Amino acid sequence: MNGNKTAKSAAVILTSSLLMAVALAVFTIPNNLIPGGMSSVATTVGYLLKCRVSLVYFVLCVMVAALGIWQLSVKPILKAACIGLGSSVWLALFEGRLPVYTGNTLVAAVAGARAWAWPLA
Repeated sequence: MNGNKTAKSAAVILTSSLLMAVALAVFTIPNNLIPGGMSSVATTVGYLLKCRVSLVYFVLCVMVAALGIWQLSVKPILKAACIGLGSSVWLALFEGRLPVYTGNTLVAAVAGARAWAWPLA
């Protein structure tokens, strides 16, 4: 039973991080939208430093995970770290390779937010 729960949790983490990365790569980054949270910090720093958002996102996730493990413990941080690190890896694979939508910023914002939040629904 515990193996099924772990497999289901891993599938949710994989799907969630994949959808977050697609939303960033297709909708928010090409339209210069800042979605919020750690991805907004990564997007802003990436624009300012003229580097890939996926790299900044990965570094931030590692820093926050290390701080969380140091202050709390491994267990409460593990899922969040897996989603953050997974999203940054997916984003590195997708950034600049997927077709982007830049036709209408409002549509991009709504579509990006919906793709981002789908795993939470």
